[in-house]
Amino acid sequence: MITGYSARVDPLAAGYAVEASIHIESTGKLQSYGIATQAIADPYVLENHRVAGQDDHILRVVAETIRDLEPFTDSLHDKGSSATSFIFSSPKRWAPVVQRGARKPGSQDNRPSD
Repeated sequence: MITGYSARVDPLAAGYAVEASIHIESTGKLQSYGIATQAIADPYVLENHRVAGQDDHILRVVAETIRDLEPFTDSLHDKGSSATSFIFSSPKRWAPVVQRGARKPGSQDNRPSD
């Protein structure tokens, strides 16, 4: 099912020299909703994933400089603890969704079937 169309823009070519992943462990349900609301409103947040495990949210963000990212990370302090990882490169940035049953995950056999 196609959910939409969009262009894939290189953040560096668009002027964003900093790309980071921010893992956030919120302090409760209201704080988690606050993170989601803030992520939706901020154009520099490219992705927000609500996840299970130690963290509650994983954000992918861009900024022109590290200093430009500081106010955003500061605004998260009242919602929980966060850890920022700066992205140096992305060997696999994007991939299309494969047809179900086409190949098992982790399979080394990439040969086409007869």
